[in-house]
Amino acid sequence: MLSQPLPINKTDYPKWLQRQLEKLIPVTARTGFYVVDLTEDRIELFVPLSPNVNDKLTLFGGVSSMMLTLAGWALISYKLVEESQSDTELVVAKSEVNYTAPMKTSGATIILSVKDQQTEYTQFLKRVKNKERASFKVRASLFDADGTLCATQKSTYVSFPILIEAAQE
Repeated sequence: MLSQPLPINKTDYPKWLQRQLEKLIPVTARTGFYVVDLTEDRIELFVPLSPNVNDKLTLFGGVSSMMLTLAGWALISYKLVEESQSDTELVVAKSEVNYTAPMKTSGATIILSVKDQQTEYTQFLKRVKNKERASFKVRASLFDADGTLCATQKSTYVSFPILIEAAQE
């Protein structure tokens, strides 16, 4: 879970989140990704092609899948920190990626927005606050630099409370 307090200035949130992700999930730093934008209901990541190229000279599918998963985990984790709900664990429980075109320009943009899912998120957050297991489904999209949709991912993230007894052992 994200552990550092949020910066005072919201314009610092993308860099704050990137530092947190690189610390918690070190393999992400090797991709050269960066957080372009972060708001309460949207995240945008950029992944350069050059360190992530495969033998076809396109973005390696494993990297695109990892970064799509990361986008969902990062946005939900950030939202939980904003709600002072950092005493929960968040994991991806199910994920399905559909590739629609090869990503072959200079880099990929991953966008995930939950703006139209406020009712579902409110129910998820209520369960989290009640220290119950909760799940939330999101859809992330990966676009080539020219705007071509290259992949979509449907994922379910599950949150469960951290047990105080287990944490003390």
